[in-house]
Amino acid sequence: MRLDRTGPAALTGVAALGRLLLDQRAADAARGWRTAGLVSGHRGTPLDGLDLLLRREAALFAARGVEFVPGVTGELGATVVHGSQLAPHLPGSRHDGVFGLWYGRAPGLDPSSDAVRVGAAERGGVLAVVGDDPANACSPPASAMAAALAESHLPVLAPADVADVLRLGRIGFEMSRFTGAWTGFTVVTDVAAACERVELGSPVRVVVPEFHWQGGPWAPTRHPARAGEREVLAGRLAAAEAFAAANGVDEVIGSGTRLGVIAAGHDYTCLREALDGVGLTGPELDRRGVRLLKLGMVHPLDRAGLTAFAAGLAEVVVVEARRPFVEAQVKEVLYNLAERPRVWGKQGPDGPLVPVDGVLDADRLRECLGPLLADRVGATYSPPARPPRVELPSPRPATSPSLDPGCAQLGEGASWVGAAPFTDTQHRFQSMGDGAFSPSGQLAVRQAVAAGTTVTFTLAHDPADSAVDPPTITRLLHAEGVTRTVVVTDAPGRYPRGVSWAPGVRVRRRTDLDTVQRELRTVPGVTVLILDQHRATACPDQVDHAPCHSDACPPPAARIEVGTLPEPVRPARANIVMVGADVATANHVLTTAAVLDGLSVRALDQADVSHQRVATGRTGQVPAGLADAYLVLDTVAAAAEPVLSRCSTRTSAVVSTPDRAEALITPRVANCLTFDATALATNTLNDPTATTFLVIGAAYQQGLLPQSAKAIESAITVNCAAADSTLLAFRAGRRKALDPTWPPPAQVDPSEQSPATASFPTTLRAVVDPLYQDLAAFQSRRYAQRYLTLVAEVAATDTEVAAAVAVTLHKLMTHKDEYEIARLHLTADHPRGTTYHLHPPTLQALGLGPLTLRHTARPLFTLLRTLRFLRQTPLDPFAHTRLRRLERQVLREYTALVPRLATLPAARALPLAVLPTGLHHATPDVLAHYRSRQAQLIAELDPPSLPVG
Repeated sequence: MRLDRTGPAALTGVAALGRLLLDQRAADAARGWRTAGLVSGHRGTPLDGLDLLLRREAALFAARGVEFVPGVTGELGATVVHGSQLAPHLPGSRHDGVFGLWYGRAPGLDPSSDAVRVGAAERGGVLAVVGDDPANACSPPASAMAAALAESHLPVLAPADVADVLRLGRIGFEMSRFTGAWTGFTVVTDVAAACERVELGSPVRVVVPEFHWQGGPWAPTRHPARAGEREVLAGRLAAAEAFAAANGVDEVIGSGTRLGVIAAGHDYTCLREALDGVGLTGPELDRRGVRLLKLGMVHPLDRAGLTAFAAGLAEVVVVEARRPFVEAQVKEVLYNLAERPRVWGKQGPDGPLVPVDGVLDADRLRECLGPLLADRVGATYSPPARPPRVELPSPRPATSPSLDPGCAQLGEGASWVGAAPFTDTQHRFQSMGDGAFSPSGQLAVRQAVAAGTTVTFTLAHDPADSAVDPPTITRLLHAEGVTRTVVVTDAPGRYPRGVSWAPGVRVRRRTDLDTVQRELRTVPGVTVLILDQHRATACPDQVDHAPCHSDACPPPAARIEVGTLPEPVRPARANIVMVGADVATANHVLTTAAVLDGLSVRALDQADVSHQRVATGRTGQVPAGLADAYLVLDTVAAAAEPVLSRCSTRTSAVVSTPDRAEALITPRVANCLTFDATALATNTLNDPTATTFLVIGAAYQQGLLPQSAKAIESAITVNCAAADSTLLAFRAGRRKALDPTWPPPAQVDPSEQSPATASFPTTLRAVVDPLYQDLAAFQSRRYAQRYLTLVAEVAATDTEVAAAVAVTLHKLMTHKDEYEIARLHLTADHPRGTTYHLHPPTLQALGLGPLTLRHTARPLFTLLRTLRFLRQTPLDPFAHTRLRRLERQVLREYTALVPRLATLPAARALPLAVLPTGLHHATPDVLAHYRSRQAQLIAELDPPSLPVG
């Protein structure tokens, strides 16, 4: 979506900050002002997508006069923005003013305070945007940063949702110009990560009040060195108070006379959701005597507005996360009134009331405020039921045994310098993100070297996040006195001979990571392990303008017929919860579809869980018990609390995998559609990544989604790179919901059927025969016959297990080596002039870079296909890489396992039969997890007599 469009759009909180810059520039231009914009700061959650947005849309922002200068540290970024306020007063200035936006997260605010508090220009203005994380959802420590901004003597605004980011952001810039101070702007995680329908291009009306200070019109001192202490500590805040009142930053809802409730920003949104849950919605607020105050500015409070709000109330409750910052100000304003209400907040009439820890979502607020609201105003409240807690094994691999526990420490490792002399532990690993090295990590390395501490810093380097390449980093580390530096990378060939590494630096393959870690543990002093996490822009065997044939990339969309799909009866509104590793993209697609259909929508992405509320609710997060659709891509995560608490008897579920965890979901929902979406995606659609939209398609056909199919398909086309295969997956999911027996068994040409499978059941033969033909093309008929012999051993006892063995064994026997890549490219319909970019493991092992071919490609591919008879023989030039040896090792282990599978019941044999399908890349770490899981499954057998590699 283009940020400069107008009209309804699906926008995230982070994207709203980008749009805000365009809106401010347009507002200045409408006044005839020649202004420009500057953005600087230091990336960090929950605002870590802002710098990516600014880089991606650099041309758009540059055309509007907005410059982006990444800050090496948060403090330096703030100083850069401060400089923008001085630009109009310098010789040769080209603008009337420069508005600035500084962004950072909680840990970066304190060291930036000197620059933050200096002041703003009359036609400039600065918004100090702090990513606030009171829920501790992104990175420790948990934070609520309004108080820290207030300590820098700034007015502080708190947007409640994405639309508020646009509205209050504009007011914040104008407030900064009026007061002469930067305006603090706290964006909590649930606003930054939210995606909502907003109306772009709507003007924000800003009023400049008549404000007098010390007997005359307000005229702030713009030069920081000349601004008096009284002006900084009192005058600017008084001006902000007047500005907020004139522009309706705060809002009073209801006219009740019994109980007042005050909340700011996203806390207010969650409060309203909680009040709805206890029956205090709309006219019920007035009828039951409840009055609400939504604060848009949390510092300073509008004293006149607060006093008017509290008039006639018996009690006031202040709702806020973490420390009682707003509560203390409310008490200070109301304390000296002749008639004042009792004020509750962290403490209530009977003890603790609003929690000081954790997240204050609607569910928690309903629970903590419910008893008080029921007692004071007759709200409908009953304590929530507590379902029994069930623990399920995590499918995620365990931490590498070579890493010390608790490797992440505060101070990027400097704390270990203080602990090392007082422990018998001789060595520690210290993780350090690329973003931490420049601002403070390099100092931690210097400190450890100076102290003679033994430690290994593990530096994750991503070129997308750093302007400094690994060779330069190694030279910096060498200058600091680091004993040894090792670079670990997936592609050593990326660094040709002659690269200027520091003395003694070694470059190792990713597969050697465990060995490297064990070596570094024995080296005294400070060592550094650089993990080169280069994000490939294409897979190793990609072809320009042609499909990619590699395990790392999805193949072209399959050609299957889904037939005519009748339209279901769609609901007018729905609360949707999706659980799985890849649901964020799907959530954005459905949000875009809702906007295209003209529906109001709020969405929120959390870790492996996405919420969407279409034409219902006030927050992006679905409250407990209110999910209408529960779409499950990860059954283990979906069967755990608190995610499962979103379900109730109103919920319909679609589950992608029939397994043990599914049995925990089914009793908690009204109905549940379960099908093996992974198998359908892999075996029928030829695309393992299609699972998500298979489930979404099934949910749509079940009548669970308000969005239209036309809008969903349009959103897929706009948002998904592999649009054709994703559209097919969505339609196939719809067909599967209509017909659980779909797709029918594949019809194989009799001429392509193997006589050896004549005794197989029809369903098994439909699976095996195409795979047999593919193996014959891959290598030879003799090679394919070995495959049939193994499958036949299992087919004699259980057809289901035999089908699983057939699919898994085919995968292991058809690894994508150089011969196979050549064959696939020859059979693909590539247009004339195609350029091929190849980087096979053999070149990588030799330290060579990618190979680019044009006219010589087809002759080379033809030669390689002809030479495939050398595969796995002593004369095979490609068989000696570590990857190929590991692939052969896994195949040997599996073929040794097949005869034993034929003797086991299906329930025991199936998990072992399909286990290797998750081995997309046979690296030591992946193999270690695979063998650990294999050993666990074997240990459950009686007797445990299976071979283990």
